[in-house]
Amino acid sequence: MYAVLVAIVLSQSAVTVHSYADGQHRAIQQSQPHIVFIGTKARAVEGCVASHAQSLEGYEGPCVVVATLSEGSLWFAAQLPALASDADIRAAAGFEVNDALAEVNAVRRKRGLRPYIRDEGLTIAAQKCANIRAAGRIAGHINDFAMLPPGVSASAAGCGALTPDWGWGTCCTTENWTYAGAACVMGNDGKRYMHLFCR
Repeated sequence: MYAVLVAIVLSQSAVTVHSYADGQHRAIQQSQPHIVFIGTKARAVEGCVASHAQSLEGYEGPCVVVATLSEGSLWFAAQLPALASDADIRAAAGFEVNDALAEVNAVRRKRGLRPYIRDEGLTIAAQKCANIRAAGRIAGHINDFAMLPPGVSASAAGCGALTPDWGWGTCCTTENWTYAGAACVMGNDGKRYMHLFCR
């Protein structure tokens, strides 16, 4: 059941607390994503309406749930770990691309390999996989290729779950593909959940 659910909406001068229903209404009215911080402290995320819940049916906190607007309604987009950064949240909400491919290409450059070319469809799929794996602490593959947007194809996928001191670590990083999409989300366990699609 819903419990202690409030929305936090930024104004220039102060933070105003609203009911969850008001927060949902405001997100729809302002065409903004709705971010729910479950069992963890809520904070402002640029361009979003942020909410807080001690618990929420269907979700095991602490975590962050992202809902985005489609055809006038809010729809589930991602469940992220409580430690998700603003960049992770904004990427899940569709604002900005998680720039993990720059990290992949840095590894390739050190090996004398040409950089992968960013593919937006592969990047979207990588972000979805990284979101799901980080939220569930899933070290290995999920149903990766089911995450590809319609009309997008991939030849290979790599994944990794490592602490930050390891740097980037997935299969396919040093292979001979041309196009790629990558994402990385920090899990509550302190590991970086990395995902890479290539074609």
